[in-house]
Formats: sequence, C-alpha cells, structure tokens
Amino acid sequence: MKKEFVLFCLVGGVNTGIDLAVFFVLASALDLSIIVANVLAWFVAVQFSYCANARLTFKASGASLSIAGLVKFMLASLVGMVVATVVLVWLSTLLPLLLAKLCSIAAGVAFNFFLSRYFVFSAH
Repeated sequence: MKKEFVLFCLVGGVNTGIDLAVFFVLASALDLSIIVANVLAWFVAVQFSYCANARLTFKASGASLSIAGLVKFMLASLVGMVVATVVLVWLSTLLPLLLAKLCSIAAGVAFNFFLSRYFVFSAH
C-alpha cells in the first residue's frame, strides 16, 4: 500500500499541474467563476488521473482501462472534488487564490486515494 500511495501522489502531482493550468486559464484568462473553473479543471484532470492510476499505481491489481472503470473513478473523484471545492470557496476568502487552490487539492487527496483503492481498484 505504501508504494501505491507514493505512485498515487506522483500521478497526483502531474494531475495537480493539469488542474492548476486549466483552472487558471478558465478563471483568469476567460474570467469564469472559481466554482465553474474548478469543476471544469477537475473534469479535465480526472481523465488523466484515471488512465495513469489504472496503468501505473494499481497495475498489480490487474486494473485495465474501461468505461465502467472511468465512471467508477469519476464518481469516487466527485467526493474529493466536492471537498476540494468547498475548501477552495472557504479559503479563497481568507488566503491568496493560489494558496487556497493548493490547499483545496490537498484536502481531496485523502478522499481520492481511499476511494480509488477500496472502491475503484478494489480487485486486490
């Protein structure tokens, strides 16, 4: 499980970069609300995260890419996204937006790993 968590975090690091880039393009350059920008950034980033985690993180479980797996991953990730969005909205009133966004991402990691390991890729 330790190796899985490390790989999950490495994939998450790349995922965070994707999330941040999409979020700031949408929120700053296109002037969308932070809630809309956050949800759309999550949607883009979660596609990468599913593929990378299925192939790299949970490969020992025999995880393979499938529409059903993607749907399960997206449903599980929605929990983390909701947590992250609530934290983002709350902290954006107290902190600079970048720091609030980074904190919101961190808040979703624990939910996402737990649900990914025990719900999405539970075949081990």
